[in-house]
Amino acid sequence: MKSKNEGDIEEILVPNFISKIPIPILDSAVVITIASIITKKYGLDNVSDYLQYATGLFMGSYFFSALLDATQRTKVKKIDFKEVYGKDLKNLKSMKLEDREGKIKELTEKLNDEYVPQNYKRKELAEIVNEELTNYISGITKQRIITSPKVRSFGISKLIYPFAAGGCDILGCEVYIFKKLGVFEPYIIGHEFAHRKRYMKELEAQVITYYSFMSSNNPVLVQSANCEELNGHFVVLSDWNRYVKTDIVENSGLRPELKKDFMIRRGKPGLYENIVSKIMLPLYNLGMKLSGQNGLHDYDEGFTNFINS
Repeated sequence: MKSKNEGDIEEILVPNFISKIPIPILDSAVVITIASIITKKYGLDNVSDYLQYATGLFMGSYFFSALLDATQRTKVKKIDFKEVYGKDLKNLKSMKLEDREGKIKELTEKLNDEYVPQNYKRKELAEIVNEELTNYISGITKQRIITSPKVRSFGISKLIYPFAAGGCDILGCEVYIFKKLGVFEPYIIGHEFAHRKRYMKELEAQVITYYSFMSSNNPVLVQSANCEELNGHFVVLSDWNRYVKTDIVENSGLRPELKKDFMIRRGKPGLYENIVSKIMLPLYNLGMKLSGQNGLHDYDEGFTNFINS
C-alpha cells in the first residue's frame, strides 16, 4: 500500500544485497576465519589457505553491499523528533512513580481484555511489519525507504550479546531475531527494521516502532506496542534487576498467555548469559553514550518517558 499522497512520495531503494544470500556473510566469514586458524595449527596449510581465500571473498562481498546500502541511506531524510513529536530525545521529563504504576494497571487490564494470539509465521510477520514501518515513515518524511524484510535466526552477535532479543549489524544492516518472542516478536522486528532504515539510535527505533504500530489497524501490532511499553515500566520499576522484574511479572495479574511471553522477554538470565552480560552490558552502555545516546536506559526508561510526556 502506497502513502496517501502517492505522487509526492520519493522512493529510495536500499538494495540489502547481503540479506538476499541464504547464509549470513559476516557470520560465515568469522566461522571460516576460526576454521582457517585451526587447520593452520594442525598443519593443513592448503586447507587453511583455501579458507583464508574464502574469507576474503565473503568480506569483500559484505563491504561492497554495505557501501551500496550506505550510499542509498545518505539520501534519506530522517524524522526530526523535536519537530514532529515536540520532544527532545536527550532531555526527557521522568515519569512519576504513581503515574508509572497507573500505566501498569491500565495496560495490564487492556492487554488482558483485548488479547489476540500472535500466530503469524516470522516471514509473513516481517513483511507486514516492514510495510507498516515504511508507510508510517513516508507519511512524515515523504520518502518511502524500501528495505529488505529478511530476518535471520542466528548471528555471532548472540554469543557476544546474549542478553539481546535481536540485533542489526551497523554496517551490513543484517537483522537477527534470536528466539521466539510471542507477543513481543512484531515489536523486536520493527525495532531492528527501524535501524535498517537509518534510525541507528535505540530510542529512535523504539519511538518510531511504537508510533507506527499504534497508528496501524492491526491488533497484533498494537498489542505488541502495548506489551513493549508495559515491559518497559516493569523494567524501570524493578530498577533493572532481572530477578526482581521476574517477580513483578509473576505477580502482575497478566493472563497466562501474556505472562509466559513476558517471562521470556528479559527474564532470569542463564549461566552463560549472566557471565557474559556482566562484561558486555557495561561496554554496550558506554558505546551507546559515546554515540550520543543516553545509555541502556533508553530502551525502557527513555522510551516510556518519551511516549508518556
